[in-house]
Amino acid sequence: MNPKIYYKQYNDLIKKHERISYRIASKGLADIYAKASKLYDNGTPVELLVKESDTLDILKKIYDSVGIATAVFVDSTFPRQKSLGVILETKAAKKPKPYVIDNSDKINYWKQEFLRYTQSADCAKKVRGVTDTTRDQIRKIMSDAAETGAKQVAKSILGLGGEISTKKRALLIARTENAVSSNKAAVYAAQSSGLVLYKQWIARSGDDRTRDAHAAMVGSEPIPMDALFTVGDQKMLHPGDSSNGATSKNICNCRCVVAFIPASEVISHAIVSQQAEPIINKPHQLDIFEAVKPLKKVFTPAKNLLEAEKFVTDNSIAKNVDFVWIKDIDVANQINQTLFELQETYGVRELDSLGQNVKSRTAYMSANFQRLSINHTTFKNMNNISTTYDKYEAGYQDILDRNIFIVKRNIEAGRNPMQWRKKLKELEEQKKYARYTVHYGKESLTSDTLVHEFAHILHDQRTGGINGTKAINKKMQNPDGSLSDLAKELNRENYKNYVKARSNGDKYKISAYAASNEHEFFAETFTMYHRKDATLPSYLVEYFDRYLALTK
Repeated sequence: MNPKIYYKQYNDLIKKHERISYRIASKGLADIYAKASKLYDNGTPVELLVKESDTLDILKKIYDSVGIATAVFVDSTFPRQKSLGVILETKAAKKPKPYVIDNSDKINYWKQEFLRYTQSADCAKKVRGVTDTTRDQIRKIMSDAAETGAKQVAKSILGLGGEISTKKRALLIARTENAVSSNKAAVYAAQSSGLVLYKQWIARSGDDRTRDAHAAMVGSEPIPMDALFTVGDQKMLHPGDSSNGATSKNICNCRCVVAFIPASEVISHAIVSQQAEPIINKPHQLDIFEAVKPLKKVFTPAKNLLEAEKFVTDNSIAKNVDFVWIKDIDVANQINQTLFELQETYGVRELDSLGQNVKSRTAYMSANFQRLSINHTTFKNMNNISTTYDKYEAGYQDILDRNIFIVKRNIEAGRNPMQWRKKLKELEEQKKYARYTVHYGKESLTSDTLVHEFAHILHDQRTGGINGTKAINKKMQNPDGSLSDLAKELNRENYKNYVKARSNGDKYKISAYAASNEHEFFAETFTMYHRKDATLPSYLVEYFDRYLALTK
């Protein structure tokens, strides 16, 4: 498409959504002030009057509005492909059929990319800045009205929602986030196209509102998809991008757009430098789980228990380790590899101890913010692990059936029927679950159990899961040592998810153990999240994406 036509159609779309975004920002700010006014009237400290989550909600609504609409438009400008040539073989089909990514796949992908962005450090910094400005406005009102009563201050805070300054601020947020979301949407559309593309910065020319640095981009040459534009003295992936250090001077109120050109057209016009290698954007696997960071180091199996213990201390997994009770080096290596990869992927502080025996003989393992204990009988060797799995995991339903049979006989015999009927009801409820705990097979019993216990460690250290503020990340504490507003909010959300899963039946997709309390629910669902289990409900996937991004 001709750049001028593309810019006009793109700009018409953005203008339409700018009005919608302004209404979203204006109402969002007014709601924040109204809530702050009510909280202030109830004696809430100023630091807790405004939540970052409320600011983030404004941005999310803008992204949902303009982002997806822009992605649909940009996608429509690309040449159509007959097939992406991906073959999906099925037992029923005589000939494998090519799979072509459809619009619903793309829209789901775009939504997931926007979700990832709202959980990024770049977006978090922006949310923090907007929230701090809101708090500063409230502090100014409190300072100016120091001599008046709390009722008058609360009324003044409420009045901020209708002030001209707030409307101007809402317009600035709307224009800036419109530009950010529309350009990100364009990039996401390009990434899901399956085409070899170059990108070009299109700036508004011939008007004194255009920044000098942006005016200089008029007529600039296309560059490979993953390359950075040089805008003035700053690097940017696209208009509105701040992930590479670009500041507000290149972002606020920006009207520039990014356009995409097939590599064949770029090359045919001899625009591309011979050194530039085009990046082929293969169709993305539509994975709903957050991509994890690559491992920094490589796990090396130990030849004996002394080496295995040394690996633990050398890699800051635990300060003290006891593997003397292990009789099979393969068990020690399974433990070390799992903990090493979890540590590299998610990161927790070094434990005080690893490998002590559990206090309860029936527990596989137990953990808190400073130690991870392991059942010395169950994990003594590979044979014991295999026997345990066959008996208690694979044989879970058989155990329930035997217990139900015994209970029914006791009821028929008239032995305390009220008590046994209650027990029968509990057992029949447990029969509805696919499993007692989240495990994926005999070979992964050790690693699955470790992931579960690691979740307790992570939960404790990041948001004070079971043990409160004893070892919580300082970032998640208030100056007085109490849990931060964000930590409380994330813990509340986990509890709400627990209640929701119990009420809507999702608990049966997880495990009977997860239904016991919100702490085991966190650990069991984290295990499914880590294993990328497709049966984990999407609201729980989104929760862990957000939890890990906000607490790292």
